[in-house]
Amino acid sequence: MFVFRDGCRFLRTKPDIITALFALTSDPSIAIAKDCYFTLINLSADETLHQVLLTDIKVLQVMMKKVLDPEFVFSDQICSILSNLTRHLKTCKIMFK
Repeated sequence: MFVFRDGCRFLRTKPDIITALFALTSDPSIAIAKDCYFTLINLSADETLHQVLLTDIKVLQVMMKKVLDPEFVFSDQICSILSNLTRHLKTCKIMFK
C-alpha cells in the first residue's frame, strides 16, 4: 500500500501522465483501453488524485458522455471510477456542479 501511495503522490505532480493514460482509454486496441480503465479505477480510489482527475484533466464530461452510450464497452469501468470519485463529500460537490 505504501508503494501505491508514493505513486499517487508522484502522479499528483505529473498530471500529464494521467492525461496520457486517460487519452489511451480511447485507443482502438480493446486490451490497451481496458488496462487504462482499470488503472484509472485504482487511481480514482485515492482521494488525493480526485482534484487532478476532475479539475485538471476534466474526466467527468468525457466519461458521462461515454457511459450514456448504450453500445459503449467500458460503461461498468466508468461507473466504478464515478463511484470512487463520489466517496468523499468534497468531490461529490465538484461533480454535482
